[in-house]
Amino acid sequence: MKRRVHGQADGVAPIKDDNPSTSNLGYASRHALVIGIDEYEDPGFPDLGHAAADAKGIAKLLVDHLKFEKDRVRLVLNEDATKAGIEQELEDWASDPEAIAENEGL
Repeated sequence: MKRRVHGQADGVAPIKDDNPSTSNLGYASRHALVIGIDEYEDPGFPDLGHAAADAKGIAKLLVDHLKFEKDRVRLVLNEDATKAGIEQELEDWASDPEAIAENEGL
């Protein structure tokens, strides 16, 4: 059952962080790499079925409710979420001076 929050149609309330020790860590912006894999080639790992949809939901929550800038949230799903794919995504992101400010230390 979805938790309902007064004034929020989707049942998710924005999180307000007034704690100066966590809301301002000296970074220019916040970033997130969200990964969701539904099916694995290795039979030792069970298929999850909803991981990609959940990852999309987390990415949306970060932008809509936690005020991450949309271009600061990267989503890697299913067959793109290999070790090489994730490393490439991080490398592309870290090497883009428009994406990562000097004081962000990715």
